[in-house]
Amino acid sequence: MKLYRTLDEVEISGSINELAEIHKSLMSASDNYNETFIFDTSGSSKSYDFLEEKLTILTSPKPACASFDENIGLVVSGNIASLKAFGSFFDFEFDAKTGEHYHWDNACDPEYTSRDTLPIVVSVA
Repeated sequence: MKLYRTLDEVEISGSINELAEIHKSLMSASDNYNETFIFDTSGSSKSYDFLEEKLTILTSPKPACASFDENIGLVVSGNIASLKAFGSFFDFEFDAKTGEHYHWDNACDPEYTSRDTLPIVVSVA
């Protein structure tokens, strides 16, 4: 799985099974959820500026917000409902083709997604 980043956008790309692991984890999120996913940083960053190693997802009382921290990596924090809504973007059909993707960003309902979030594209590799 790869985690690509520019200063103002993120793409998470992986196989259907890899993305399903994140989906499964987020769908089971409960109070004090804190999970870190590790990504492959070898190879090209494509049309993005950076390949990042870590995605940390944790609970907070607010709508979900993705941000980048130099020491931690990409961080998504939000309330349980927001994290489960975020998790739904990792749920692809088993016959999904490479390149199929979903956009998670402030176009989502503000009840679930902060206006301050980095946009994230989740795609099948």
